[in-house]
This record gives sequence, C-alpha cells and structure tokens, in this order.
Amino acid sequence: MCMDGRGTLYVLCEGSSRLLIVRDRRRAGRPGAVHTGGGSHNGDRPQDGSVAFCSNMESGTVTALFPDAPDCPGW
Repeated sequence: MCMDGRGTLYVLCEGSSRLLIVRDRRRAGRPGAVHTGGGSHNGDRPQDGSVAFCSNMESGTVTALFPDAPDCPGW
C-alpha cells in the first residue's frame, strides 16, 4: 500500500493481479482497479500519481501502471 501527494491510496493485490485505486476514502463506493499483468508484489508511485510501478515475481520485470488511464497497457 502507498499514497500519493493527492491523497489517493494504492493497494497492490498480488492474488488478483490488480492495483486498487481509492481516490476518496471518505466516500463509499468501489475503488478503481488496474490490471498489473500477474504476480505483482512491490509497488511505488510518484507524488503526482500519474504512474505507478510494480515488480512482477513471475517474470522478473517491472510494470508501469497509469491510474488515470487504466486501459493504457503498461506491461
């Protein structure tokens, strides 16, 4: 888990290969999600939240994820 400078919370879910994105924790509702490509473990993001990175245990690679453009393939 990590948080960017805008207060957005990012939760990397290894089992479901998703990065959950919670933009406003005070409001009810489902978080956004970005597919990570599988086997993702550790994550990080810049303060502006424009891109997030995660390491992939299965392939030994790093994936770039774009929270504001979830359909943009980063892997």
